[in-house]
Formats: sequence, structure tokens, C-alpha cells
Amino acid sequence: MFVESSGDPGRVGYTDVPKGYTDSEMSCGLPGFMRRRALGLMQCAPTVVRSYNNAPVKPPNIWVTPCEMAGKTIADAQKQIEVGLYAEQMAWLTSLGRQPFKQDLTDNAILMFRLCYHAGPYQYKAQLARTIAAGFPGTFAGMEQYRPKWGAPDRPFMGARRMLSEYKKAIGLPATDVPPYEPGPAPGPSGGGGALLLLLALAAAAFAFKRRTG
Repeated sequence: MFVESSGDPGRVGYTDVPKGYTDSEMSCGLPGFMRRRALGLMQCAPTVVRSYNNAPVKPPNIWVTPCEMAGKTIADAQKQIEVGLYAEQMAWLTSLGRQPFKQDLTDNAILMFRLCYHAGPYQYKAQLARTIAAGFPGTFAGMEQYRPKWGAPDRPFMGARRMLSEYKKAIGLPATDVPPYEPGPAPGPSGGGGALLLLLALAAAAFAFKRRTG
């Protein structure tokens, strides 16, 4: 909540998200400009709210409207937190592959969880697969160097570092700064493709030299 909304109930995101609320969901009276905005203390997107409403594991007869996600009453804030905790659970399961336990809480696990919460499980898994396919490690540092297109490029990574620092302070651990990535040479193609390209370049250079020297 500290990173997402600074504790402001009903906070409206400043950019549109890919999928918005439907007409029936908007019938509660939410202003049209909020159709595709992340809302509330936890800045949950419409797809997250819809997933929560359809989840079989939540308390029965609990239905959250976008108006409640944009509301500022205590009852609205409680629902915003409940939806956010549901989204966090999904992010934990996606980024760790299981329920979190104390031994899972490495710096990298927390940072990767934050990226998953920011992007959503589907986009997180897709970007992680692309990062690995491009030859970068499947870690926070690897994803940062790959630079997935998630809106403002630096914001998810800056927010992850900020959350890790605040978490450590809250539990009494020294806050260790995770240094920003340092751009290095891009990984070469897998399967020996880099060596093949080098051999082709050397062969072309030798051929050109032979033509010049007769």
C-alpha cells in the first residue's frame, strides 16, 4: 500500500491498463474515465477485481464493485485491501510456484514478487520467458537488464527496490540497497549462434582480403 497508493483509499491510477471494466460493472456509477484505471489502496486493475469476484475461495456473497475500489469509506478500504491481498497471493504462487514460507523470502524472491504484482501473473510469466530466451538470467537483475516494456521502464524496478527496503526496515533488518543494473554486452544467440556469426565474419574478411591482394 505504501508503494502503490501511499495509503490513500480510492487512489486512481494515472495511466490506462490494457483491459477495463465492462458496461455492467460500470453501472454502479463509476465515472467513465476510470474504466481502465487501477484503483484503490492496492491499485488493482479491473481484471484483478473480476478475477477476485469469480474466485471460489473468497468468502461467499462477497462482490466488489469498481465504485468500492474507488471509494474512500472504511468499508471500501477494507474491500480494497482484501482484493489486493488476493492479488498478492496469486503473485506469490506465480513467482515462487508455491505458498510462501520464511525460507523463501530472499531478496530476489521479494523483488520478483513485486514485478509479478505490478504486471500481473500472465504478463510476468511472458516477460520472464522472454528474458530467459534472450539469454539473460531469470532473476530480478536479469529482467531489469532485459528491460521489459511495462509502461514507464524504470518504475516497476524502482518500486520493487523501495518495497524491499521498507519491508526490511519494518522487520528490523538493515536495508541493503540492490544496485541498479549495469548495462553489459548483450548475450549472444544460444546454441553456438554467436560463434557461427564470428566464423562467418572472419570468412567474409578473409575473402575480401584475398580479392584485394589478387
